[in-house]
Amino acid sequence: EFDIYKLLEHSLEFEILNNKYNRFNPFKVLRIDKFEIRHSNFLAWLLDPRGNHKLGSFFVKKFLARAFLKEENKILLEKCNIDLLKIKEGYFDDLEVLREVSTYSNRKIDLLCISENMKIVLLIENKYISGESLGQLDDYLDFVKKKYSDFTIMPIFLSLYGVEPTNNNYFIGDYSDILSILKDFIKINEEFTNKDIVNFVKYYIDILESELVKDEAKMAISVTMAPRARIEVNAA
Repeated sequence: EFDIYKLLEHSLEFEILNNKYNRFNPFKVLRIDKFEIRHSNFLAWLLDPRGNHKLGSFFVKKFLARAFLKEENKILLEKCNIDLLKIKEGYFDDLEVLREVSTYSNRKIDLLCISENMKIVLLIENKYISGESLGQLDDYLDFVKKKYSDFTIMPIFLSLYGVEPTNNNYFIGDYSDILSILKDFIKINEEFTNKDIVNFVKYYIDILESELVKDEAKMAISVTMAPRARIEVNAA
C-alpha cells in the first residue's frame, strides 16, 4: 500500500485523471448520472433531428451506423437486409422520438423512433445499469411488428458494455459508441455550435468516460500491484 500510494502521489498522469473526473458536473451534483431514465431522456434529445441541440440527424445516423457495423451484428444485419446507404443518405427530418411507449401488455418501451418518410422504426431498449426482465424484449418486438407491419424494424439492445441480449433479433449497442460519437461531434462542430449546448454535451461525455474508465482503472491497479505480489511470493 505504501508503494502504491507513493507511486500515485508522484504521478502527474494520476493527478490529471483525478482532477478530470472530480471536476464540477451538474449531472453528478443533481445525482442523476446513475438513473437509467435520465440517460434515456438524454438519448431522446440527441436522436430528435428537430431538437435544439442543432445536430440535425447527425447523431441518429452515426448511432445506427455504429450498431450495424459491429462485427457481432454482422449476421443479423444480413438477415434483416437493411440498406446501409439508404440510412446514410436518407432524410430523418420527420423522425418522431417517443418515450415510455406502452405495449399491449402494458410494458414500457424505453425509446421508439418512427420515420414515415424512411418507413423505419428504431426500437431501443436501454439498460445502462439494470438487466433484462423476463420476456420483455419479445414483448416489445411483437408489439412493434404488429403496429408497424409495413416498416423496417431496427431493434437495438443498448447497454453500458455491449451485453448480448436474450433475444437474438436485437442488435447489440453500447455506450462506448455513444461516447465516441459525441467526442467526434465536439471535434467537428464545437466552433460552430452554441456554447451552452457544447458544455452540456461535454458534461455528459465526462459522465460516460468516468463510468467506462472504471474497468481500465482496476486493470491499472492490478498491474501496479502485480510486481509486489511476485516479490512476496518469492520471499515466502
